[in-house]
Amino acid sequence: METVTAIHAYGEYQPVAKSVARCFWPEPRELDALARTRDDHVQELRLHAIEAAHRFQCQKGFCLPAERRYTYKALWNHARNWRRENQRHHVVAVPLDDGNGEALGSYRIESQLEARQVVQSLLAHLSPQERALLPRLMESGGCLQKAFDPQIDGNQRILRKRVARLRQKAKKALGE
Repeated sequence: METVTAIHAYGEYQPVAKSVARCFWPEPRELDALARTRDDHVQELRLHAIEAAHRFQCQKGFCLPAERRYTYKALWNHARNWRRENQRHHVVAVPLDDGNGEALGSYRIESQLEARQVVQSLLAHLSPQERALLPRLMESGGCLQKAFDPQIDGNQRILRKRVARLRQKAKKALGE
């Protein structure tokens, strides 16, 4: 299957995946027995939509209205089958605490959730070039000499300035 078709199907069927997940899967603040949320199920449905669109194109060719109906029906059937299997095994949903998102009375995941929120808020304040710089810095263990790439950075002075700006933005975003 062509990559363009897969990317198109992945984006095209997101609203359909969300509506099907809303009908069959747990509430947004609940986890199932496999510790998956509704967003995980939406992602699974979007990937399933790629496979269904590909099957339709192999069998019938490219016909957008018929392909949409076929894919929607495939997603609906996939979700319904999951729901049946879920009910057979008596998988119960675990409610999450509204305050900090941890499972009521069981797991202590507040530190993980806080770390995710910090990383997401930090990434929201960074440009794409700064986001590309972060993995290089982490792989080098914070050493600027090892993170330096002459093709990307030009010279080490530019890299030092970028890293200093990145640290300032991070402090400002984290409120330090």
